[in-house]
Amino acid sequence: VKGTPNILCTLSPCCSPIPGDNIVGYVSQGKGIKVHRKDCPNVSREKEKNRLIEVEWNPACKETMVPVQVVVRASDRDSLLVDILNLLSQLKIPCNKIMAKSHRATFTSTITMTLQIKNITQYRDVRDSLINIAGVYAVERVIH
Repeated sequence: VKGTPNILCTLSPCCSPIPGDNIVGYVSQGKGIKVHRKDCPNVSREKEKNRLIEVEWNPACKETMVPVQVVVRASDRDSLLVDILNLLSQLKIPCNKIMAKSHRATFTSTITMTLQIKNITQYRDVRDSLINIAGVYAVERVIH
């Protein structure tokens, strides 16, 4: 928060903002400032617009890893998950959690992962690499 040192700020888990995202602060009751992506539906639905404040990224946080939930949608095929994990390994992207589901009726798969990402540029590089895996047709960040 510009001009206000030592104020409690936390990244909102609903939209998991990462350095480089356009962000906005929400002044919560007794819990400091909750930082959201500007496109977070929870912010746009917020009835108390007067509690939204301008915030900016602290330059010191550029190398901090932030958990980002990503969903990959793909045509189901052998070794799809192996290919995704190999790519993450090559890119040196930590994956804390992964859940894969095969949809037999549509011959598709949904893979939900929690990745550790440094900034929006790294996220875009990972997204662009994932979308180039055979059969992958969508890669999206999850907003709760």
